[in-house]
Amino acid sequence: MKTFQSCIFVRPIIVSDLNQKGQVDLVYIQSLPGGEYIFILHDQENLTKLSFFRLLTSKRAADMEKELPSIFLNFGTPHV
Repeated sequence: MKTFQSCIFVRPIIVSDLNQKGQVDLVYIQSLPGGEYIFILHDQENLTKLSFFRLLTSKRAADMEKELPSIFLNFGTPHV
């Protein structure tokens, strides 16, 4: 019988300049009662960990396309 060993390698995101890398996530909040908004758009700059949040009614690309420029105009567009 073979034994399988699972290995998880965690590598930190290494950045040296502001706006070198950024991360955008969608958080599903339908489990919360009431309201028309069911997603949170979360954008985080990786050097300073500065976060921006926007409420969305759906996860369509057109909805995110409306919100991302307002975030990028405040802080700048990440290179990656």
